[in-house]
Amino acid sequence: HPCASGQRGSGPTLEAWSAITWMAASTTRIRVCPAVLAIPYRHPLVVAKMAETLDRLSDHRLVLALGAGGDDAAFAAMGQAHRTGAEKRDLLAEALDVIHGLGSGTPFDYSGTQYHLRRAVINPPFNTHMPVWLGVHGPRMTRLVAEHADGWLPSYPALSPDLVFNGISKIRSRAEKVGRDPATITYGYNVPVRFGSGEQTTPHRVAGSPQHVAATLTEFVRGGVTHLNLWPVGIADFDSVISTLTREVIPRIRAVTAD
Repeated sequence: HPCASGQRGSGPTLEAWSAITWMAASTTRIRVCPAVLAIPYRHPLVVAKMAETLDRLSDHRLVLALGAGGDDAAFAAMGQAHRTGAEKRDLLAEALDVIHGLGSGTPFDYSGTQYHLRRAVINPPFNTHMPVWLGVHGPRMTRLVAEHADGWLPSYPALSPDLVFNGISKIRSRAEKVGRDPATITYGYNVPVRFGSGEQTTPHRVAGSPQHVAATLTEFVRGGVTHLNLWPVGIADFDSVISTLTREVIPRIRAVTAD
């Protein structure tokens, strides 16, 4: 899942939807997702239409990963009001209601605190189930994942492994309480990685030799993570980093966790 960052941060970056559209058009087998698309920057009706179009044109290879918008500086830059954690959770919950409600392709009315729709429709409608993941954290947000999403995608710099393992446990428990099979939910983790004999793991990245990186990532899988999205950082030779991941790191993880 090659993923492109969204509005977050002040460094050079690619616009997420343009990047994953280019990736989908340039490939035939890989799945693509934004990591993650901050919902306050786009109306959920627009997001639903964007997603249906890209999912259809890519032969259903889109994973729609959404977030509530963690960068308050970006809100200020666009003239949006500051939102509390609870307000962000409610905004994202309403956006999910809207996206799911539009999925049938029939006129849809909705009256929430943030969004109001009147006979809204997207045509053509979704003709297959498109996974919706949430890149969120916090008790209220993880309940939202357990009840309404297909996957969870927190990020290593924002949430430590122990907190991710705890979050997975809570999502699984909540899913069972509402009648969902926890095994049908994807438990992802965005992890920045860097290779080098002098590199050390920090709260911002997993780093070191390929053997050390593989061992660390293996512990994440043992803790309940079912999907790793690896972000190469400090890229001097991108092809070399990808080769190390595919030839030395991922096979080690699979060999240890296969049974």
